[in-house]
Amino acid sequence: MNQQVRKSILCTLLALVGYSSAQAQRIHIEEIGLRGYYSTSTPTRIRLHVDPPAASAHPLLIRIKVGKKTSYPTREDIFTAKLDSPGPQELELPFFIYTANNYEHEYVKADLLYEDEKQVIASDTAELGHNGANTLIAILCNGSSINDNAICNETQSQALFGGTEEERDKKNQNFKFVLLKGTESPDAWWGYGSVDTVILAAPIASLSELQRSALEQYLRQGSTLIVLEKEIADDNFLSSYRKGDSSAGAIVVGAGKLLLVPSLGSKKLEDAFSGASLKPVLGERPYWSVSQPPDEGLTWGISYWAQHLWATHFTFPRLLWVLIWLGVYTIIVGFVNFAILRRMRRREWAWVTTPLLALLFAAGLYAGSDFKRPRNFSVDEVVLQWMDEQSPLAASQTQLRISSPQVQETTLIAPGPAILMPPSSGQRPQAIINMENHEDWEPGWEIRIGAQQGIYLPLLRWDFRDLDFRDFVQLPGTIHSDKPGYIKNETGRSFDDAIYVDQNSKIFLLGAVAAGSEVNTASAPSTTYSDFCKCKPDSDVKEEHAFGTHSLEEVVSHALGRNDKEYFIGLSREKPTWEPELEGITPDRNRFVITIVALGRPHD
Repeated sequence: MNQQVRKSILCTLLALVGYSSAQAQRIHIEEIGLRGYYSTSTPTRIRLHVDPPAASAHPLLIRIKVGKKTSYPTREDIFTAKLDSPGPQELELPFFIYTANNYEHEYVKADLLYEDEKQVIASDTAELGHNGANTLIAILCNGSSINDNAICNETQSQALFGGTEEERDKKNQNFKFVLLKGTESPDAWWGYGSVDTVILAAPIASLSELQRSALEQYLRQGSTLIVLEKEIADDNFLSSYRKGDSSAGAIVVGAGKLLLVPSLGSKKLEDAFSGASLKPVLGERPYWSVSQPPDEGLTWGISYWAQHLWATHFTFPRLLWVLIWLGVYTIIVGFVNFAILRRMRRREWAWVTTPLLALLFAAGLYAGSDFKRPRNFSVDEVVLQWMDEQSPLAASQTQLRISSPQVQETTLIAPGPAILMPPSSGQRPQAIINMENHEDWEPGWEIRIGAQQGIYLPLLRWDFRDLDFRDFVQLPGTIHSDKPGYIKNETGRSFDDAIYVDQNSKIFLLGAVAAGSEVNTASAPSTTYSDFCKCKPDSDVKEEHAFGTHSLEEVVSHALGRNDKEYFIGLSREKPTWEPELEGITPDRNRFVITIVALGRPHD
């Protein structure tokens, strides 16, 4: 009898273990980032293997949680996506990783659960390591074994070992390489988020249509792509940019740079990673020269100044105003009040008049500070579209500022292809150590991923949230120049104001440019860079720009660098390709669409 009981218990335990194992494999985290590398300033890719129950009669969700394992509550960011297809499948989803002062105990948890979020079917958890690469270079190359593939090894060797001994030492200290088969490359441009440069050495035929599009979009969003022309064995990939002398330098593609290398045998790849191509940025760190550092350049300048000058600002009473108010209060309460009461022989009334005057002045101070506050919810939309004259495909950056006059919880609705970027370092949530020596955080992100994404926004009174989206816009045409001195607008968009910078850094103020029109730049007012540039430090202009309206000329004058040449920059107030919606709220909208086109120079 005892033996039968033991057998029964053993069989039950084995069945439970088998059931638990089967359930655990219903969702599995295959990879976070790219070979474990990720960035806290760009979206991070998570690859999941999902095997939903075949008999499920209810819609299923995937929920990704990013947090920190502690004995007390801490910040947790949550990303959910609806599982639409039955059967086993591989998924790639974007999410954010926030890191505090260290990487200890941080985790990513993936749950498979029913849509009502009441029952979790299966879970998998992965701990985060250090993302740690100063400069990450991805090499796409093919072979039965990546490590044994001659093209992969030679590509990495030329990038790493070219140049002087000092340059090689710096590259060894700072460069990290990720070797991928073409079939392993990401299906979306944001999958390359942590990568500084991609070297394409795999046949284009080995890449799917999605993977090719991801590479082009990665390039157009402001990154660097190096193409080994012989090794990719395809003349059609980015063909409009591969005409002429491939040794002439980096080719401008949208906001990014394309470098063409005839073949590995030409040893030109060595030259690209040595000499003047390695310049010190941020101390001793070498940086790939054809890619702009993230805090420099026309892209960052226009993005920053447009948001700084055009978005809604909350202004508070200045120190001088407060001091004057307090001075008036002191005089009235301390002198006028007691002088009147003494004359009336009612000095004891001061116990009543003094607090009443304090309340009156407090109400006046509140009313004065409230005078210029918004009375309705508002959405400021600053859209930057980066193009070149070879293609009507624009890389788009949509900066939103959601301003609130009252406490309100809402959800922002945006199209799925518009990828939300993590907040910049100055806007990231910070931990505050409370009285119990624990970290207190503001609430984490709650984002619903899908064809329409929803972003939960808890807003306070006189509060605002800044959001930054990246996507792509296909316009009817581009800005181009068929003959010297003339610019034709075929974007399908009319510009209220426009500026052209020629190859000699001469600035032409074009004014309004209608859709389909051709502009003779010689007939427009012009000025030199020195007269046009407003080179004040940021600290000197913050107060100056707190009020009033500002023109495109003012934005560009702060952002334009001396080496920024042959650009068309146009401002339109027309409705952009997409606009966010706030659930249950009809906000006021301010629209600014800036189109920036690199003209007249395939090479930089």
